[in-house]
Amino acid sequence: MNNFKFYNISKIIKDDRIKINFGTDGFRGVIAESFNFDKINVISAALGIHLLKKNRSDNNIKNNIYKNIEKNSSINKNNYLNSLNNIKNITKENTTKENTTKENITNGNIINNYNIGEFDTVKFPPAVIVTPAVIAIGYDTRFLSKEFALSCAENLIQMGFNVLLSDSFCPSPVLSYAVKNNLCECGIMITASHNSFKYNGIKFKNNYGGSMLESEVKEIEKIANDILLNKSNDLSDINSLVGLNNNNLNGLKLNDLKNKPNKLENDLSKSLDKSLNNDSPDNSESSLLSSSISSIDIHSINNANAKSGELIKADFKKNYLDHLIKIIDIESISSPIFKNIEIIVDPMYGAGIGYLSSVLKKFSIKHKNINSTINPNFPNINPEPIELNLKKLSAAVRKIGKNNKFAIGFATDGDADRVGAVDYKGNFIDSHKIFSILLNYLLEEGFNGEVVKTVSVSKTIDYLCNKYKIKLHEVPIGFKNIANLMINPDNNILIGGEESGGIGIRFHIPERDGVFNSLMLLKIILIRKKNLNELLNDIYGKTYPLEYKRCDIHIDLDIKKKLIENLKKNNFNVPFKKEVAAVNFIDGYKFEYADNSWLLIRPSGTEPILRIYAESYEKEKTKLLIEKTINEINKIN
Repeated sequence: MNNFKFYNISKIIKDDRIKINFGTDGFRGVIAESFNFDKINVISAALGIHLLKKNRSDNNIKNNIYKNIEKNSSINKNNYLNSLNNIKNITKENTTKENTTKENITNGNIINNYNIGEFDTVKFPPAVIVTPAVIAIGYDTRFLSKEFALSCAENLIQMGFNVLLSDSFCPSPVLSYAVKNNLCECGIMITASHNSFKYNGIKFKNNYGGSMLESEVKEIEKIANDILLNKSNDLSDINSLVGLNNNNLNGLKLNDLKNKPNKLENDLSKSLDKSLNNDSPDNSESSLLSSSISSIDIHSINNANAKSGELIKADFKKNYLDHLIKIIDIESISSPIFKNIEIIVDPMYGAGIGYLSSVLKKFSIKHKNINSTINPNFPNINPEPIELNLKKLSAAVRKIGKNNKFAIGFATDGDADRVGAVDYKGNFIDSHKIFSILLNYLLEEGFNGEVVKTVSVSKTIDYLCNKYKIKLHEVPIGFKNIANLMINPDNNILIGGEESGGIGIRFHIPERDGVFNSLMLLKIILIRKKNLNELLNDIYGKTYPLEYKRCDIHIDLDIKKKLIENLKKNNFNVPFKKEVAAVNFIDGYKFEYADNSWLLIRPSGTEPILRIYAESYEKEKTKLLIEKTINEINKIN
């Protein structure tokens, strides 16, 4: 591996299977096949190039600031530049006489082609970065995740970036919070989320604490594939390829990025190994609430005088947990059922190990952990909190639920951004119902704002929005589509959710978070003094009426192509076709019926898989919608 040269990759590319393709939520692949150190090094280099390209006017802007400051002898240049780093969200004001505009931006973004004209001592453009960009990096409990993260850190440091590297595994939303809380330019999360043990992957997070915009991800993807296809191994040639002229890249070769600096590796390996090998739930809890191994001093690498290429180990966990404890505010709740609550926590061998249980322990809430040791094989399960994978959790909750209706189970996926729940009878509570409970509580408590859901989410969300007369947005599948609306202040989004278990709420971060949402459910149970079933029944004033089902089937690619053509041309015999009241083709093919039932046929864009979703007020109709759809598909030849 050490002798492998990056330029060799370009000589063996024959088809798209070797290229880097970012999907709905990052880039993933089979470890040592499509996901390996060579790909990681190319992707991290592409991210670095993208950021340099995005911020290419940095030096010109900095020089203009200095020139204008020097014209005003009453201004202390160092004080002014230092003040920039204390500003998180500000309004930039272009004060040139010819063009006065305002726009909200976040510290961490460079506005390209921004002309700083003559300005006085009051009207400065303080959002312009004059420091090396800081990138936060986290990783989950999968095989080689720590090593992949370290490789990214080393590459970016050599390219002149400063890096905050987690000193232990962490959930994706913890990395997102660290990015926002520490004013980072962006974040990298090494994870394959809910996929099986043989996969790993990478996600990008933006400075607002959520998924990176698709336009930026696609630009990184393009640069990465340009690197793969470019015969030269010299990053200075990549400079020309993407229109850069950056001295940090001149003479730096991609295979140089693979040669791990001994000093950096020696400084980090012991503490990182210690954190990953510390797989005891009790030890995890204590380490999460203790002071950091190397406390974050963000100002040491995020100020006007900072050096480039610096690294700091960071305990992202403590600040995150402190934040959750503050906003959930369980401490202020006085509830007689505190003593009755009994929780089984299932982090599914993933990055959520020790997080939820740490908070429960702090407040002396009775709980037990299952699947809470680090095991990259994820034995007997895929780390996705769906009914099929939660049989052990269901059995454990059912056992204690025989004598306690406030028994409950919480599960988080491999990177702990998704949530699943189990009631006291051992029944699975899916994400639609969790979303509905959260939304109903927020609206009952008087929170205002708009709601966003993906196209495959339950009609209960529509029902609640109609009941409270609030605006509902329906978007394509993928939490990035929810986050895009959440970060836009014009929308005032209160909550957004998707079918796969990702839910984000305004007063946290624009990101799905399984640990946060588990604690929100706990808070609602304590305040309402009702269990999950009772909370669900409160929504409609009767037994929760809707039946939802999803079915994934493998389909021949030629059949899938013909099916899509038939659906587009209205030549597919949709079940109960005469009852269809509306269609929605923003993502897949959704048919809505007059009785509020619906059917969604959604072919995968990259795999020979077809997903069929259905919901109605009758269990039999839900079943028939899926069965009839499959029967019609089987007729295609």
